[in-house]
Amino acid sequence: MRYAVLTGTPQRPRVELQAAPGSDLDAVLERLDGIVTVGTGDTWVADAPTPALLAQLDEAGIVLDAFDFPETLASLHRPLVVDVGNSEIEVHPRLADLASIEFDLGEEAVFDPTRGIFAAPATAVADWPDHHLPETLCGQATTAPTTEQTGRQGTLDVPRAPRIQNPTTPAEAAQNLAEAADADGCDREVDLLTARFGDVPEWFGMTPYPYQRIGALCVAAGGRRLLADVPGLGKSVQAILAGTLLGATRWIVACPPVVQSNWAHELDRCHVPEHLDGTVALIRPGRKAPDLPETGIVIVTDSLLAAPTRRGLLEDLKAWSADLLIYDEGHRARTWDTARSTTMRDLAGSARERIVLTGTPVMSNPSDLAPLLAITGQLEPVFGSRTRFMSRYTRSYTINVGARQIEKIVPNRKHLSELGGLLSERVWVRRDKDQVLKDLPEKAPPRTMIVDVPQTEYRAATREVDEKIKTYLRTRTRELGKAPSQKEVRAWCAEQMGCVSLLRRAAGLAKIPAAADYISDWISSTSRDIDGETVYDRPMIAWGTHQAVMESLDKHLTELGVPHAVINGATPMSRRDRIVAEYQDGQIAVILANIVAAGVGITLTRGSDALFVETEWLPDLVSQAVDRQHRIGQTRTVLATTMVAPGTLDHTIQMVQRSNSEVLDAIVGGTGHQVSVPEDEFDSRAVGEIMWELAEPLLHRCEKAAARMLADAA
Repeated sequence: MRYAVLTGTPQRPRVELQAAPGSDLDAVLERLDGIVTVGTGDTWVADAPTPALLAQLDEAGIVLDAFDFPETLASLHRPLVVDVGNSEIEVHPRLADLASIEFDLGEEAVFDPTRGIFAAPATAVADWPDHHLPETLCGQATTAPTTEQTGRQGTLDVPRAPRIQNPTTPAEAAQNLAEAADADGCDREVDLLTARFGDVPEWFGMTPYPYQRIGALCVAAGGRRLLADVPGLGKSVQAILAGTLLGATRWIVACPPVVQSNWAHELDRCHVPEHLDGTVALIRPGRKAPDLPETGIVIVTDSLLAAPTRRGLLEDLKAWSADLLIYDEGHRARTWDTARSTTMRDLAGSARERIVLTGTPVMSNPSDLAPLLAITGQLEPVFGSRTRFMSRYTRSYTINVGARQIEKIVPNRKHLSELGGLLSERVWVRRDKDQVLKDLPEKAPPRTMIVDVPQTEYRAATREVDEKIKTYLRTRTRELGKAPSQKEVRAWCAEQMGCVSLLRRAAGLAKIPAAADYISDWISSTSRDIDGETVYDRPMIAWGTHQAVMESLDKHLTELGVPHAVINGATPMSRRDRIVAEYQDGQIAVILANIVAAGVGITLTRGSDALFVETEWLPDLVSQAVDRQHRIGQTRTVLATTMVAPGTLDHTIQMVQRSNSEVLDAIVGGTGHQVSVPEDEFDSRAVGEIMWELAEPLLHRCEKAAARMLADAA
């Protein structure tokens, strides 16, 4: 099988293929119109492929591979299957010279690098859709398994771990309890776990909920070091109790900066420092690190540990040889090669016991799990190695973005349910709110607020993008001696992925007047006066991403006289804690919150209404933000409203959220990841379309200016 590669853009496609000079293929290509050799003569290129040329390539037995084509990456998932008889098949994966690309063909499949094909028995594709198969193999797919057969709780839910009858070990007991809300009917399991390390000690300063006690026992005695309860269920208390049961005397708590003080408070509330007869050492940025205690607790931020200027701190903590490392919000280390992830894996190797806490163990891809499992020490025992984990649950390929090649890692959807089952059986403790907080009001389905932003405001917000377009048009006009064609400008627009952030920010800025008016009306209608004091019974949280957007909303609300506060990455810890306390006390009408900076470690249950002026690509970042209100202590239904401006990137972000949510539901289970607005409420648009909409009037001006210059020159 011979392959040609379709590259470029939808507006400027390009066909490339390799053929050695003098070969049979070289002779075939010599006879075709519209394709020429370049470079040393072994590369053939068609810069403007026509339907006639594509038909000639097909007649010559050349498969056109769209693998690198920006909007047609489906070829990786649609290999060409050939029935060679005798119940054998050949699978041509397209671009098969990339031997690292593997397909789910079973252990009997063999890859032939000389021919670029997999040879396998026909049964290897028995469950493939018919549109991927030749006619001779169609119709052999078996009936989909029933809910009872799979054990699934819903269409995309993770199969529940099978219950072990008469467990005899703590690990088996933990398998039965790791997803349980309480210990009812599980006396044998509880006895096995408490026999190893004991139970909640009398001196422990608070009484944990039943599910928190079970979670701590499963972590300490059951070996489940990934504590992945959904946000809002009190994972810190469970980790503290687990560390107590493990008998740790030297603790390291690594966490984001925003929750450092909260960890000190929680440890003190549980009387752990007092019991250890040790000290709590908070290591903060910009301050001299205190001496490490003989026994006690060190609380340090993961960002400080990863700072290249604080390498000495990391080495000191490793040499301290902690009994226990607790890593809170462990998903922050989900990218394997980052300094934070590398540092935390390095530190984990020096601790006797390690516990990772995260309510969002997977943001969009199974690869997010590998660093977390390495930190807990479960990666190799359960999955063999990172390489084996990645090859089983992800696929990788490269795409061309301009002059760069970027590796893309995507989920291997066929094995996601298997991964979810393994996590449930052997790795984590994970419960959702429906299981353990029966009285907690539900989240309402995500609501959409369609905002028709005036073009004048949107154009003002896209000024930086306009300048980029004008610079391109001026440069090309000088080079060509005339204005570039519409076809060329459209192609350039399609390649401007670097403008995504600018376009997102522009959409946010254009929505600010509408957002400010909505918030002002909301506060006026939900507040009341008591003895001359205004009390805000339903205060709101307005979420955003870009600093410029939130600063603009801050200014508009100030002009409207709406009392509000701001929590972002620059908010000092003391001020943040004061804002949270005043909000909970009904003294603050609105908090303007950054989705990342304020999305963890705080409780804001006074209000139940959230307005997303901007949103994020990753659904779990949005879900975490909503969970600041939807958690223990909430008495009302939580309603999140997302502002969507037609004609902007807002719609495309919603589409990406929906796709990522499907992956999360398959691995983690449940449906709480669905934060995007209903699909029928929008039409997504590509970056190139939006860029062209901005560029078209500028091009017309450029054409008129170039025509005047030519006329003057004549």
